[in-house]
Amino acid sequence: MAISREVAAVLLETARAGYVLRTLAQGAGTVTFQYVPMMCDRTPISLSLLDRFATLASDLLGRSVLPRRAKGAKYYGDTGWHRDSGHEIASVGVVTYLDRVDSTNGALWVLAGSHAHREVPLPSIGSDGTAEALDTEPGDVIVFDEHLIHGSHGGGERRPAAIR
Repeated sequence: MAISREVAAVLLETARAGYVLRTLAQGAGTVTFQYVPMMCDRTPISLSLLDRFATLASDLLGRSVLPRRAKGAKYYGDTGWHRDSGHEIASVGVVTYLDRVDSTNGALWVLAGSHAHREVPLPSIGSDGTAEALDTEPGDVIVFDEHLIHGSHGGGERRPAAIR
Protein backbone atom coordinates (compact mmCIF):
# COMPACT_ATOMS: atom_id res chain seq x y z
CA MET A 1 0.00 0.00 0.00
CA ALA A 2 1.56 3.29 -1.12
CA ILE A 3 0.44 5.35 1.89
CA SER A 4 2.10 2.80 4.19
CA ARG A 5 5.42 3.16 2.39
CA GLU A 6 5.17 6.96 2.45
CA VAL A 7 4.43 7.09 6.19
CA ALA A 8 7.16 4.53 6.98
CA ALA A 9 9.74 6.51 5.00
CA VAL A 10 8.90 9.81 6.70
CA LEU A 11 8.85 8.24 10.18
CA LEU A 12 12.23 6.62 9.51
CA GLU A 13 13.67 9.91 8.28
CA THR A 14 12.51 11.73 11.41
CA ALA A 15 13.90 8.97 13.64
CA ARG A 16 17.30 9.28 11.93
CA ALA A 17 17.16 13.04 12.52
CA GLY A 18 16.87 12.39 16.25
CA TYR A 19 13.14 12.95 16.69
CA VAL A 20 12.18 11.78 20.16
CA LEU A 21 8.96 10.16 21.31
CA ARG A 22 6.50 12.37 23.10
CA THR A 23 4.15 11.43 25.90
CA LEU A 24 1.26 13.78 26.56
CA ALA A 25 -1.79 13.81 28.80
CA GLN A 26 -4.81 13.14 26.63
CA GLY A 27 -8.36 13.03 27.89
CA ALA A 28 -8.59 10.38 30.58
CA GLY A 29 -5.05 9.06 30.07
CA THR A 30 -1.87 9.62 28.12
CA VAL A 31 -0.54 8.95 24.64
CA THR A 32 3.04 8.13 23.58
CA PHE A 33 3.76 8.75 19.92
CA GLN A 34 5.97 9.82 17.07
CA TYR A 35 4.16 12.31 14.80
CA VAL A 36 5.01 13.84 11.44
CA PRO A 37 2.96 16.26 9.32
CA MET A 38 2.30 14.86 5.84
CA MET A 39 1.35 17.99 3.90
CA CYS A 40 4.20 18.81 1.53
CA ASP A 41 5.57 17.89 -1.87
CA ARG A 42 7.53 15.02 -0.27
CA THR A 43 4.25 13.33 0.72
CA PRO A 44 2.17 13.38 -2.49
CA ILE A 45 0.00 10.42 -1.55
CA SER A 46 -1.07 12.06 1.72
CA LEU A 47 -1.81 15.28 -0.12
CA SER A 48 -4.01 13.47 -2.64
CA LEU A 49 -5.88 11.72 0.20
CA LEU A 50 -6.35 15.09 1.89
CA ASP A 51 -8.17 16.34 -1.22
CA ARG A 52 -10.23 13.17 -1.64
CA PHE A 53 -11.31 13.01 2.00
CA ALA A 54 -12.12 16.74 2.03
CA THR A 55 -14.72 15.99 -0.65
CA LEU A 56 -16.11 13.15 1.49
CA ALA A 57 -16.24 15.40 4.59
CA SER A 58 -17.99 18.12 2.59
CA ASP A 59 -20.60 15.62 1.38
CA LEU A 60 -21.17 14.29 4.93
CA LEU A 61 -21.44 17.73 6.52
CA GLY A 62 -23.36 19.36 3.67
CA ARG A 63 -21.01 22.33 3.44
CA SER A 64 -17.52 23.35 2.40
CA VAL A 65 -14.70 22.18 4.66
CA LEU A 66 -11.17 23.28 5.37
CA PRO A 67 -8.91 20.30 6.18
CA ARG A 68 -6.55 21.07 9.07
CA ARG A 69 -3.83 18.48 8.63
CA ALA A 70 -2.67 15.16 7.29
CA LYS A 71 -0.34 13.26 9.58
CA GLY A 72 1.52 10.02 9.88
CA ALA A 73 2.14 8.64 13.34
CA LYS A 74 3.40 5.72 15.32
CA TYR A 75 1.63 5.19 18.64
CA TYR A 76 2.92 3.07 21.51
CA GLY A 77 0.69 1.48 24.17
CA ASP A 78 -2.70 2.83 25.17
CA THR A 79 -4.26 6.13 24.14
CA GLY A 80 -6.63 7.47 26.78
CA TRP A 81 -10.28 8.26 26.15
CA HIS A 82 -10.67 11.63 24.44
CA ARG A 83 -12.55 13.69 21.87
CA ASP A 84 -10.64 15.20 18.94
CA SER A 85 -12.69 18.40 19.09
CA GLY A 86 -14.22 20.45 21.84
CA HIS A 87 -15.57 23.05 19.42
CA GLU A 88 -19.27 23.41 18.66
CA ILE A 89 -18.75 23.23 14.90
CA ALA A 90 -19.44 19.87 13.21
CA SER A 91 -16.26 18.15 12.02
CA VAL A 92 -15.11 14.72 10.90
CA GLY A 93 -11.84 12.86 11.17
CA VAL A 94 -10.54 10.20 8.81
CA VAL A 95 -8.04 7.55 9.86
CA THR A 96 -6.58 4.44 8.26
CA TYR A 97 -4.33 2.05 10.13
CA LEU A 98 -1.39 0.83 8.12
CA ASP A 99 -1.23 -2.46 10.03
CA ARG A 100 -3.95 -4.91 11.03
CA VAL A 101 -5.42 -3.88 14.39
CA ASP A 102 -8.09 -5.48 16.54
CA SER A 103 -9.28 -5.41 20.15
CA THR A 104 -6.11 -7.16 21.34
CA ASN A 105 -3.44 -5.02 19.68
CA GLY A 106 -4.46 -1.37 19.54
CA ALA A 107 -7.66 -0.97 17.53
CA LEU A 108 -9.62 2.24 17.85
CA TRP A 109 -12.28 1.84 20.56
CA VAL A 110 -15.35 4.07 20.44
CA LEU A 111 -18.28 4.88 22.70
CA ALA A 112 -21.09 4.73 20.16
CA GLY A 113 -23.42 7.73 20.25
CA SER A 114 -21.15 9.82 22.48
CA HIS A 115 -20.74 12.42 19.72
CA ALA A 116 -24.42 13.32 20.12
CA HIS A 117 -24.08 13.74 23.89
CA ARG A 118 -21.22 16.14 24.39
CA GLU A 119 -22.06 16.62 28.06
CA VAL A 120 -21.08 12.99 28.76
CA PRO A 121 -17.79 13.02 30.67
CA LEU A 122 -14.84 10.95 29.58
CA PRO A 123 -14.87 7.54 31.25
CA SER A 124 -12.03 6.50 33.49
CA ILE A 125 -9.65 3.84 32.24
CA GLY A 126 -11.22 0.42 32.71
CA SER A 127 -14.81 1.68 32.90
CA ASP A 128 -15.54 1.25 29.21
CA GLY A 129 -18.11 -1.54 29.29
CA THR A 130 -20.11 -0.15 26.37
CA ALA A 131 -17.11 0.54 24.14
CA GLU A 132 -16.73 -1.13 20.76
CA ALA A 133 -13.44 -1.99 19.05
CA LEU A 134 -13.18 -1.18 15.34
CA ASP A 135 -11.07 -3.99 13.92
CA THR A 136 -9.41 -2.98 10.66
CA GLU A 137 -7.19 -4.32 7.92
CA PRO A 138 -4.58 -2.15 6.17
CA GLY A 139 -6.39 0.23 3.84
CA ASP A 140 -9.71 0.24 5.71
CA VAL A 141 -10.87 3.79 6.38
CA ILE A 142 -12.65 4.99 9.52
CA VAL A 143 -14.61 8.24 9.25
CA PHE A 144 -15.99 9.62 12.52
CA ASP A 145 -17.44 12.71 14.15
CA GLU A 146 -14.56 14.38 16.00
CA HIS A 147 -16.78 14.77 19.10
CA LEU A 148 -16.95 10.96 19.45
CA ILE A 149 -15.28 9.63 22.60
CA HIS A 150 -12.56 7.20 21.52
CA GLY A 151 -9.21 5.74 22.54
CA SER A 152 -7.01 2.70 22.11
CA HIS A 153 -6.47 0.06 24.77
CA GLY A 154 -4.44 -3.11 25.08
CA GLY A 155 -2.27 -2.35 22.13
CA GLY A 156 1.33 -2.03 21.25
CA GLU A 157 2.89 -0.22 18.34
CA ARG A 158 0.53 0.91 15.57
CA ARG A 159 0.76 3.23 12.59
CA PRO A 160 -2.23 5.33 11.58
CA ALA A 161 -2.44 7.96 8.89
CA ALA A 162 -5.03 10.60 9.74
CA ILE A 163 -6.67 13.55 8.05
CA ARG A 164 -8.59 16.16 9.99
